[in-house]
Amino acid sequence: MACRVTRLAGRVFPEDPLELARTVRDWLARTAPMADRLVATPRAVIAPHAGLPVCGAVMAGAWSATRDAAPDRIVLLAAAPMPDFTGIAVPVHHGAIEIPGKKLRIDRDACRALIRSGRAHGREAAFEAQPGIDAHLPFARFLHPRVPVVPLVVGQVAPARIAAVIDRLDRLPGQTLFVLSSDLGRAGTAAEARRLQARTAALIETGQGARLTPDAASGALVLAGWQGSQAGQGCRALRLGHAVTHPKGGGPVSGHGAWAVYPPQGALLPDGLSEVLLDVARRAVGSGLSRGTAPHMRPDSYALPLRTLMASAVTLTAGGTCIGSAATLTPHLPLVADVAGNAARAALRDPRATGRAPDPQALGIEIDLLGPATPLEMPDEAALLARLVPGETGLALSDAGRHAMLLPSAWAELDDPQLFVAALRRKAGLPPDHWSATQQIRLLHAERLVAPAEALPVAA
Repeated sequence: MACRVTRLAGRVFPEDPLELARTVRDWLARTAPMADRLVATPRAVIAPHAGLPVCGAVMAGAWSATRDAAPDRIVLLAAAPMPDFTGIAVPVHHGAIEIPGKKLRIDRDACRALIRSGRAHGREAAFEAQPGIDAHLPFARFLHPRVPVVPLVVGQVAPARIAAVIDRLDRLPGQTLFVLSSDLGRAGTAAEARRLQARTAALIETGQGARLTPDAASGALVLAGWQGSQAGQGCRALRLGHAVTHPKGGGPVSGHGAWAVYPPQGALLPDGLSEVLLDVARRAVGSGLSRGTAPHMRPDSYALPLRTLMASAVTLTAGGTCIGSAATLTPHLPLVADVAGNAARAALRDPRATGRAPDPQALGIEIDLLGPATPLEMPDEAALLARLVPGETGLALSDAGRHAMLLPSAWAELDDPQLFVAALRRKAGLPPDHWSATQQIRLLHAERLVAPAEALPVAA
């Protein structure tokens, strides 16, 4: 079996096998505290590839999120550095990749299946000196030593073709872990690089990968393809790391970021961070009731995952009855700030809450963390009802200047899809059988956090 030997040893990672193993182990150990705060296994990670000497901490932060995963294959997607490269390349002659002291097996069956389907073509030259692939191999080998890899180099191609490849691989038997390789943009100064990094992070976290350009992220096409795929639809990207680096000898400042990408439903935050959010919400209610305003937030003082741009809904209860709620459908603030703002609005602006419960400790608080809303284009009512999953999916409706949202938690009182949709329309002030060519319907998923009256202990 032919083996490709990486040409990047000594550049993106040490060429001495012992030093390489020690370096990878040390970086993973440093990021272990962040990984310990994650409870779910990601479907994908977004990680930079500038190399261990440049952004080892950020790379390790992304890979640490996969340490409890048990994938049957790891798909590495990287953009081709050559502007004239077209299509999607897979290795066809090599069955393994050698890094210092180790080899990684290539999943040749998966590669051949892509070639037979016409979705990719064999082109070994695309993988020579390709940091978008090779920089990740030490982490893959250290954390998942027996798992084969599927390296893919993406050239100038429509994101829909990338999405088709992703979905084809996702349908293979077993579990597939996707590693989306991308550095962020470059700028003249650190301040400019941070601003560019923030704009890029916003597009990644709000599901707007199609708006990314190569200036903002070297893997812009890869990220757009992921978000356009069925595998990536509605997924939530949780921020794990970021940095800007100054090259030796001067030159542009580079940005690097790491995210773990999770399915639309299921737990996202561990108990520790959930308690922080619930405590933030309770404090915001207290500020609203005592001062009449939401508290001033400093998101940078909170853990990176809580700085992810994410929409939320906050519900206040007294004696088991809802007395106030507020929500944002479109993510535009760090999660911790969005929750604080919605909690204060639920206490101050919902007529049901006015004068009902002046003591925030006497309130129950429920927070729904909303994933990206997925637009639905349904031909008729029957098709819409078929998309709903009781207990899992919510809906947002806009039409004729009216808006309403029902969270997945509403299924506790509405156990039939037809009743669910009718209730949503009534909430929007529309007839229960309303149907219109101008309506906009979006599918929602949410993770619910609950703190009963008598607050949880204040998180450190």
